[in-house]
Amino acid sequence: MAKDDMEIIIYKILCYLYECMKAGVRPRAEDMGWDCQMFTIPQPYWDRIMKELIANGFVDGFTRTVTKSGVHMQMNEDAGITFKGREFLRENSGMKAAKSYLGKAFVILLEGITSDPQCYFDTRKRRDPMQIATTIILIISQEGCP
Repeated sequence: MAKDDMEIIIYKILCYLYECMKAGVRPRAEDMGWDCQMFTIPQPYWDRIMKELIANGFVDGFTRTVTKSGVHMQMNEDAGITFKGREFLRENSGMKAAKSYLGKAFVILLEGITSDPQCYFDTRKRRDPMQIATTIILIISQEGCP
């Protein structure tokens, strides 16, 4: 697998949306767009991936509009992963392969993105930075540096 394979990008997007939902944070377009911390891919490729995720019912709260000037994607306030998307993430062999390929490094990156205080609906739910750092150190000490 390559870092920009469709399965990898889909896995990252769905995981991000799922973790945001579990943490009670609002997903942000800049955290999952074509040029973000998780990946950098051409915009037309990202548009196609999002088209697939929407068409298959894996995500909702996104509006995709095709105009003469190109494809425009709007992320609504209620954007997120659906139950069907969560099942796909858990059951699909391509998603399992992506998870294995990415390893713990992606888990650490995702934790950092979803713990950003700007994402939170309620600032009282912020994660303690020391807790995040301790978790990272624990993972590295148990499994080695990815």
